[in-house]
Amino acid sequence: MNSKALLQKQVSQVSKAMAGVSLATLVALPVAAQDQLEEVVVTAQKREQAITDVPMAISVLSADDIRAQGSVSLSELQATVPSLNVLSGAIGELATLRGISPSGSLLPVVGRYVDEMLINAESMGGGIVFPLVDIARVEVLRGPQGTLYGAGSIGGVIKYQTAAPAMNGELNGMFELSGRTVDDGGDGFRTFAAADLPIDSDTFGMRFTGYYEEAPGWIDNSFQGEDANETDSWFGRIKTVWNPTENLGFSLLYQHQDRELAAPNSSDLNYDSTAFTSEPATDEWDLLNLVIEYDMDFASLTSSTGYIDRKTITSVDISGFLYFVELFDPGSTILNPNPTVPNPISKVGYVVDTSNEIFTQEFRLAGSVMNDRLYWTAGAFYQDSEQGGPADTEYYPDPTASNFVALVGSLNQTTEAWAVFAELTYNFTDKWEGTVGLRYYEDTREANNQVLSLGQPTSIADEVDNDTTVPRFVLKYRYDSDLMVYGSASMGFRSGGIQFFEDPFGTFENTFDPEDLWTYELGAKGFLFDGAVTYDTAVFYTEYDNVQVYAPNNFGLQAFVNGGEAEVTGFEIAATWSATDNLNFRGSYSYNDSEYTEPGLSHDVGDPMDYIPENSYSLSADYQFNWTNSVGGNFRVDYYFTDERPYSAKGFGYVPDTATGDEIESLNLRLGATFGSWNVTAFVENAQNNDAALSKPVASRIDYTLQQPRIYGLMISTSF
Repeated sequence: MNSKALLQKQVSQVSKAMAGVSLATLVALPVAAQDQLEEVVVTAQKREQAITDVPMAISVLSADDIRAQGSVSLSELQATVPSLNVLSGAIGELATLRGISPSGSLLPVVGRYVDEMLINAESMGGGIVFPLVDIARVEVLRGPQGTLYGAGSIGGVIKYQTAAPAMNGELNGMFELSGRTVDDGGDGFRTFAAADLPIDSDTFGMRFTGYYEEAPGWIDNSFQGEDANETDSWFGRIKTVWNPTENLGFSLLYQHQDRELAAPNSSDLNYDSTAFTSEPATDEWDLLNLVIEYDMDFASLTSSTGYIDRKTITSVDISGFLYFVELFDPGSTILNPNPTVPNPISKVGYVVDTSNEIFTQEFRLAGSVMNDRLYWTAGAFYQDSEQGGPADTEYYPDPTASNFVALVGSLNQTTEAWAVFAELTYNFTDKWEGTVGLRYYEDTREANNQVLSLGQPTSIADEVDNDTTVPRFVLKYRYDSDLMVYGSASMGFRSGGIQFFEDPFGTFENTFDPEDLWTYELGAKGFLFDGAVTYDTAVFYTEYDNVQVYAPNNFGLQAFVNGGEAEVTGFEIAATWSATDNLNFRGSYSYNDSEYTEPGLSHDVGDPMDYIPENSYSLSADYQFNWTNSVGGNFRVDYYFTDERPYSAKGFGYVPDTATGDEIESLNLRLGATFGSWNVTAFVENAQNNDAALSKPVASRIDYTLQQPRIYGLMISTSF
């Protein structure tokens, strides 16, 4: 069957499912007039628009949404966004959208922005964990966004918009303190405060935000005792806004964050660590973003200058290297019944100390002509990043017990990239609108990695050049004020790169190639029942070529390869229902059917994409009431479910070479009381105390990542 026929067949199948779910939703709702929900404004197309006017699949979480759920990280919000999955590592997180898995190359598949600044990091351990504290909103753009956002957005884009000062001369702000305990685990707390500088000016303002958290642990190990996987983190943020004239504005954002993880969240099925060494990790970064906006007669000019300075230290247990140490230096380890040293080696650790500096600059012009029938955006982007640092092996208990070098060296990589882009939107009539976008992108990646592995040099000094032209086509039809439908075809792209180590056995090349995809999408969004319901639904089909996959070998060395071709067919729906002034419901569902259509080194034909559930859904209800005439109340329920998550490491002789994470479900409850400007809320997370295995032993991995046990907590907060 050719790709066009296959697309028609799959879209037909998913459309039937879409119609069924939509019909069930409509039947379940009473046909009663309600006040129309407040229109949501987004900047997905780099200009302010109502969300129901933007022809793409978007999820928006406001500051109130985030606080109502008690969330402070993207991983805690993922269940409420269709097709979003977040994989949390020792010091970072990797986001996926619509089945586009990031397992290959560590280069991002989802673009992440803070205000106007790209914050994607090409670093071991994943991108920075940006705290969702004092955030105005989060926009999640599902599907490739290569035209306006570039190479790191092959799966979509996540935008964090930080809160700005009110500039009303008053002391505006908020405070929150919460304590929590993990069932059969430790205790912890988090607190934050934010406030505007009370300056009597309507053109200048500053906002200060501070946050501190001691997150409780629940995994025991023999080195650090009980509840060893505690995490301490804090950040400080200053946002300054100055509008000297009506046409000129400046915004300067600075944020510093420290995060320390005492031990990873991996264990056996009893929440006991399987590691032979402690594996702490630290992540420290500074972020700076200067945005200048100038409104000219014919267009608006935006300049965004960004800088990130990030330092991470990760420790990994590689005690499996004991066998090689004993092989090359007999008698130096506990594997030998007759050791030749007083304190033979019993454990082997590996420490990577990485620095990452990223500079970005974007200039963008946007305007309209022909009485606003034609909107246009054009711009240029530049990025310069450096990543590197030492990596070393540590022997325990005596570091001098052997002179054999298991793994040591220095990893250094640089990237220089630039792009130009343009997008045109033309209103043919009051109902029909078309958009064409194009981006040309180039980057040069260089590596100079000096490494000794198993006593042998495995250094790499290489260079890779990538370039591509990325188009986007959209056709939109406005049926009436309550319904908009659209169709789009968009290309996504992820650069090729260079390995960290040369493979001493010659299995892998020193470099790997770019990957690309095309996504075809049909969607609809609008209002029902006189505005009581808002919805956003889409079906899509993706052809994914030259997929980058992660290929670990038996000796713990990382390698990245291009692993064949794949297809993803999907359906998404999200809706909000304002049943009464005091009762609101929100729900979402996503279906992602992915499979490899051409085999690669680690996947066979028919295998699904790694770590992607086929079905996931979430439901929430929020009810406002009064305990007494002077005390308000709130009750909230959040429930989410995700299917099993399969992943594969075929082709390397491992047993087992595949594994499937368990189904995950969680029920969160919140009950609060409001006394004037103060609120007190009791909460339970994972109320059922489920212990699903998010990941299981596979290949050289011997541990599990289990669902965090039930959490009880109490929060107090106020706004002023």
